[in-house]
Amino acid sequence: MPISHRSTHRAAIFSGALTLVMLIPGVARAWWDTDHKTICEEALSQLTPDVRASVVELLDRPFPEACVWADNIKRTRPETRPWHYRNTFPGVETIEQTTDPEDGDALSALKQQIKVLTSPAPKQQRREALMWIGHLVGDLHQPFHVAYAEDLGGNRVYLTLPPYLQRLLGEQRDRVNMHAIWDGLISRYVGYVGAQDPEAAARIREASNAASDRQTQPSLNPNDWANESIAILNTPAVAYLKSHRLAVLSEEYLLAHAPTVITRKRLASRRLALLLTALLGPP
Repeated sequence: MPISHRSTHRAAIFSGALTLVMLIPGVARAWWDTDHKTICEEALSQLTPDVRASVVELLDRPFPEACVWADNIKRTRPETRPWHYRNTFPGVETIEQTTDPEDGDALSALKQQIKVLTSPAPKQQRREALMWIGHLVGDLHQPFHVAYAEDLGGNRVYLTLPPYLQRLLGEQRDRVNMHAIWDGLISRYVGYVGAQDPEAAARIREASNAASDRQTQPSLNPNDWANESIAILNTPAVAYLKSHRLAVLSEEYLLAHAPTVITRKRLASRRLALLLTALLGPP
């Protein structure tokens, strides 16, 4: 069951707090940054002391902060913009059905940065490679980073945002795109549920724990991560397939897909930790 739409008092309290935060300069995209930071912070906690020390020594900032650097340089280094996604097309079932674009993509960029990190390159280049790796592992676990080129990864697939959800999510726009929903709004909703509805939060935790338990041996092949994301996009309930799209975003949708978002972030953290161990750990 979704949270009652008559819970206007708690929604108003949450909305007011969000409004205050969003009025602070430079914070508008912090929710999206927060997921990248969370993935890297959790990955860091799973490293052995020796590998963690190697990460810290190579960086000039905390690892969670390093993991949002790749987004922050898009304006000054526009050639890196395509490195955050891999375009696909309607009907795609595996990433192997696509081809490497000339201007780069998330998969080729990750593979290249892995080579740089393990090479005798200057420290600054290896530092940037580590920051790219931390970011790109997260990107490839967000399904809409392997979505269709024709709609810019879901950025042109819009849903109406009802007034109630505008208040609940702290949004001032009356429609949102699918990419933004999965990039940050579902996570924002999870934060709201955790603070306001313990029963719904418990259901989300139970579902995400069950999904995580099924991933007992997470793959370290980035193509597999992309294929998992494609499989999510091809699930009718996600409403990205053209024959299943929605016109209006609902609280039921946010609640239904919250466990998937949590599970993807957990997998990203676990895989990032395993990857860094393989790259920076002892032979």
